[in-house]
Amino acid sequence: MIFSWSTTTTSTVDVKISPELPWHKDDISNVIKSAFAKLAISNHQEQEIVHDLRATGALTASWVAIDNNTQQVVGTIFLSEVKVDGQVQSPKWYGIGPIAVLPDFQGNGIGAKLMHTAIEHCQGQLDAGGVVLLGNPEFYKQFEFVPRRDLSLMGVPSQYFQVRKFRGEWPSGEVTYDDAFMRHSW
Repeated sequence: MIFSWSTTTTSTVDVKISPELPWHKDDISNVIKSAFAKLAISNHQEQEIVHDLRATGALTASWVAIDNNTQQVVGTIFLSEVKVDGQVQSPKWYGIGPIAVLPDFQGNGIGAKLMHTAIEHCQGQLDAGGVVLLGNPEFYKQFEFVPRRDLSLMGVPSQYFQVRKFRGEWPSGEVTYDDAFMRHSW
């Protein structure tokens, strides 16, 4: 499945969103490293999370944003299953992240296109109960993410851990990502 959009800003960036392919791995690592390089909240291990998710088969889905003019990978996003209080939910819940866009391409709507792709995939192909993510509440509220006090991520302030429910009951408890996140993050 390939999604293609042109940005709605005044930018000249025209990207297509497509599933990650084996030859994208190095480009993806470079995008992630570049995107998180100057972020004080990063421990600069995000590319290792993705590597470990792939290696253990825990990566549910991933996409790349490719600049149609240069064919360069300029952004990426990932999905992996999460548990609540150690249990797989029914319907399943997924974690979105990391999401990364090369610094020179940020602000052009590429991250939003990647996010819409992941959300649509969760609602359609995965028939997910919902998704969680860690990030800036001001940015993610445009995608209907909200913090919930009854869902938490250990060691993370509640306003930065956000959720979006698609169907089913609201789970409550502590959310855990795959071990790859725990080895390389907060």
